[in-house]
Amino acid sequence: MELSHLIQLVCGQKSSLPVGDLPQDVAKYLGCYPSIVYLGDKEVLKIVRKHPEIRVEELQCLPFAIALGEYREDSHRERCVTIFYKEPIKNTLYTIGVKSACSDGEAWVQSFYRTTPDKSKNKRQHNKLLCKAR
Repeated sequence: MELSHLIQLVCGQKSSLPVGDLPQDVAKYLGCYPSIVYLGDKEVLKIVRKHPEIRVEELQCLPFAIALGEYREDSHRERCVTIFYKEPIKNTLYTIGVKSACSDGEAWVQSFYRTTPDKSKNKRQHNKLLCKAR
């Protein structure tokens, strides 16, 4: 994913960007057909406002997180999953929330933030594993 596309999303020149495809088991769990995950302009603004420590360029790891992350149920939210991803260059831990828009609908990134090993471990142990990190 190009940084220029993310900047266009932040500036409102694009309304959404496809950022990856869910693993088959996760798509089935969420009822997403097709299994494409999108990042919307409203969501990207919510992410950078709620988490000012997140730089827009960090969102470039979303395709890797979606392809390689560990997926867990989100027991507090309907039609949602949580992805845990460790970025291999800086070893940064991220938590990403993905929600299915509706039954048979597409999936959308809802949250993206850095986390700590302890917080990640705590959240993992309370939510069922759907798909292991590759």
